[in-house]
Amino acid sequence: MGRRTHFCRLVSRPHSIGDGVDSRYETAQTLRRRCDSSSRGCPSPEATETRSLDTRRHLEAGRSTPPVRRPERVRVALAPDEPLLQRVGRILRAHDSVENVGYWAESTRSADFFVGLETDHRAELASARGAMVVTGDHHGLRGMEGVSVESLGSVLAAVEGSTVSSVSIASPGGRSGRIPTTFPAPVGRRLGSKGDDGIVRARSGAMVTALVVECSTGSRFAVVDDPQFLAAVCLAAAVLACPREASRTLQTADVAGGFLEAVQWAGVVIAGEIVRG
Repeated sequence: MGRRTHFCRLVSRPHSIGDGVDSRYETAQTLRRRCDSSSRGCPSPEATETRSLDTRRHLEAGRSTPPVRRPERVRVALAPDEPLLQRVGRILRAHDSVENVGYWAESTRSADFFVGLETDHRAELASARGAMVVTGDHHGLRGMEGVSVESLGSVLAAVEGSTVSSVSIASPGGRSGRIPTTFPAPVGRRLGSKGDDGIVRARSGAMVTALVVECSTGSRFAVVDDPQFLAAVCLAAAVLACPREASRTLQTADVAGGFLEAVQWAGVVIAGEIVRG
């Protein structure tokens, strides 16, 4: 067994909040609330004391795709009538690489990205007009498909330089099963069931989503946060990480470094143990 070191999004001067809550988690939650409640409330990484310790080291070692640096700002069109996409819009407006965020209309012709929960005629039309399509389902269009909280698992493994051994997720709408799985507090030990995709899903018993990823190297990662916020961050991170000039359909693991950096920029805490030989 190799030496274990902690991997998480740390704040250099964490504050004490009592009640047994991890101050690192609460501090990042505060940053998340600021980002989620205001179109200008989420500061850039350079403007805060927040540091992503191991992600930068892995990127510099060439173990993952580096973050995308765009020479020009992009315009994003959101599918209308989706409350979750309102959160996506607020997150994207806070990033300096996004020029404008609006809602898609049949007359829209100038969007660089179209973001939706699933692929429909609007996504296909946006793609035909040159926009990159980012959705949670599989579409086969230029852009990024299958963006979800579960897709964080393959991203974490890619940055770690390994493959995923197992992924477990507990959510308020999950189903109980017979497979025992342990999640970080406040979820704890749960009984889940394995789907056709190999992911063990369970009911969280609280209004949080918990994701646990075990890599082939023995490293383990965990994420615990608000379900709607996590889903919104993943979609926004896909827009920020997807190369504008991509000529094919991408998965989040194809741009693992940029995706993970955007997820942490938005305030998501990623914690775990890295095994070193």
